[in-house]
Amino acid sequence: MKTIGLNKDIVKISPYQSNWKEMFQNEKIKIKKVLSSFNFDIEHIGSTAVPELAAKPIIDIAIGIPNDNDIHEIIAKLVTIGWIDRGGDFKKPIGHLLVKESAPNIRTYHIHIVDKSSIYWKNFIRFRNILCSEPNIRIEYAKTKKKLMKKYTNNRKAYRHAKGKYISGLFKRIGLSL
Repeated sequence: MKTIGLNKDIVKISPYQSNWKEMFQNEKIKIKKVLSSFNFDIEHIGSTAVPELAAKPIIDIAIGIPNDNDIHEIIAKLVTIGWIDRGGDFKKPIGHLLVKESAPNIRTYHIHIVDKSSIYWKNFIRFRNILCSEPNIRIEYAKTKKKLMKKYTNNRKAYRHAKGKYISGLFKRIGLSL
């Protein structure tokens, strides 16, 4: 079984691994068990959710909640099963971020908690679905990520910013709002 994990500051794109879906499913079971008393949706997002797409070897998970009434309790429950709270705002694009690490600063999973009625929740799912259903866009996105990886190998923040610009442009090009 291939592994996941990447230093939090490094950009590395790995070939698609068929076990990423299973790794998400296994983590989803744990999350659903610990959050069973809450109203939420959970989705595998990001490039690891897209068959045949190279990706940073970190599983991205979106949790959509109806409001922020329970967010502190939800975060506390996730911390009990090994998640690290990195902060944020569930009403903003990246949401409230939690991470799992296999060693200090080696990220294996990200959770983005967002308002499930927000455009951010919808766009996480829309983008994943577009990449799954549109091979030309998937290929273009893969090439863009590899180009950005070469430019920003040691600066994940700059990589994310540049990738975000590409995604914004793509959404405008295909007629979706951000």
